[in-house]
Amino acid sequence: MTTPNESTEATIAVFYDGDRPAIQVPVAIADNDEALKSTLSAYGIASARTAKVQRNDDGSITLIKQAGQNGASLTSIRQILEDAPAHQNPAIALYLQLRYQDWQNALTPESLIMIQEPIRQAMQEGEIEQRSIQTALSQLDRRGSLPLSKPFACF
Repeated sequence: MTTPNESTEATIAVFYDGDRPAIQVPVAIADNDEALKSTLSAYGIASARTAKVQRNDDGSITLIKQAGQNGASLTSIRQILEDAPAHQNPAIALYLQLRYQDWQNALTPESLIMIQEPIRQAMQEGEIEQRSIQTALSQLDRRGSLPLSKPFACF
C-alpha cells in the first residue's frame, strides 16, 4: 500500500552537477534524451538543455555539462567596438577647438564671449560623461576577475 506522497510510477535517478542529489525522473521521460533535457530545463536547470546524456551501467543517468561560450566572443566584441560610431567627450572637443584657434592667433576675448553657451554646454555634457565612465569603472572593479581559458592576440 502506498501513502499519498509515494508514487508507484517507476523512476530513474538522474545526476546533474556533482553538488546536487539525484533527481528521480519517470522512466517515460528518462528514456528520451530530448524529453529529459527539456523537462529538467523547464524545472530550473537551464544548462541541462545543452548537457550530454550519459547512461550508466547501474541504470542511472548522468547529465554532463558542456563547456560553452558564456557571453560574446572576443571577435564579436571587437567587431562591436570597431562598428561603434566615433565619439569624443564634448569638453575635450571644445578644448581642441579652442587650442586650434589659439594656434591660429584667432582666440580673442570677443570670440570667447561669443561661444559662452557652447562652453557651458560642453562642460555639462563632459561632466555627465565623466560620471558615466566612473560608474562603469566602479561596476567593473566590483566584479571579480576571471582567468582566460587561452591567451588572445586579436587586439
